[in-house]
Amino acid sequence: MPNLFLDEVVLDADLAEAYTIVRSNGKFVMGGWKDSTTNIKGFGVVTVARPSEIEMLPEGDRNSEIRAFYSTQPLYETRDNAYEGTGVSDILLWNNFKYRVMVVAEYGNRRYWKAIAAKMSAA
Repeated sequence: MPNLFLDEVVLDADLAEAYTIVRSNGKFVMGGWKDSTTNIKGFGVVTVARPSEIEMLPEGDRNSEIRAFYSTQPLYETRDNAYEGTGVSDILLWNNFKYRVMVVAEYGNRRYWKAIAAKMSAA
C-alpha cells in the first residue's frame, strides 16, 4: 500500500494561508526566565476547530475563538525536555490576531502537524 502524505494538502495553494509562528525558546537563569523569540513564516490550512477538538481544551479557554492550524513545520505547546528544548507555547499570528497553541498533534508519518489554538485577548 502506498504512503499517503497529507503535506501536499496542507500546502495546497487553494486551501492554505500564510501565518507567522512566534517561537519562544528560553531558560531559567539567575533572577528568572530568560526569553528569546524567533519569527518563523508559516503556511498551511487554517480552519475552525471541530467541537470534539474544543473539548480537549480546559473549560476556561473554550470561550475564545478556537482554530485548527495545519503545518509542515513543527508547532509546539509549552515544553521542557531534551528533544524539543524549553519554551512556552507558540503564538500564531493570523489575520492580525494572535492565537496561543494549546494542543498539538504530530503526524510525522504523514509529514504534518496540527495545532489547536485559542485566540488571545487584545489587552
